[in-house]
Amino acid sequence: MDMNFELLRLCGEVWAFGERITEGMAAEIAHAERLQKNIRYFTTKCEEVSP
Repeated sequence: MDMNFELLRLCGEVWAFGERITEGMAAEIAHAERLQKNIRYFTTKCEEVSP
């Protein structure tokens, strides 16, 4: 997970796909929020939705 967090630091924003947020995704989203990254959510059909 440390490498994921390092990569998140370099990203301009985070995209989350799917109807279910896994434990790992939740940790990455929380870390992205701490880094004040923009987070976008999409369905499995690539339609953007609100969190």
